[in-house]
Amino acid sequence: MKTKKLGLNTVCVHTGEVEDLTFKGAISPIYLSTSYEFDEVDALRYPRNFNTPNQEALCAKIAALEHTEAALLFGSGMAALSAVFMAFLKS
Repeated sequence: MKTKKLGLNTVCVHTGEVEDLTFKGAISPIYLSTSYEFDEVDALRYPRNFNTPNQEALCAKIAALEHTEAALLFGSGMAALSAVFMAFLKS
């Protein structure tokens, strides 16, 4: 069986979508609040940890577009540069 490579538009539209279980919306809901109440959750969700539902969906979409395993979000370019420098430079 041949594996069909998905086009850029298909990846942009279908990757990293958050399923709206409450209202069954056609598109991912936007979570505007910084506080969330979940009946069952195995991880702490906090915007500074970059693990809210929208942030995770965006990371999945960026990773798919860049053909990588994962992606990270930062609040500014300087934060991204700091993370790169801290990861690769020794003292």
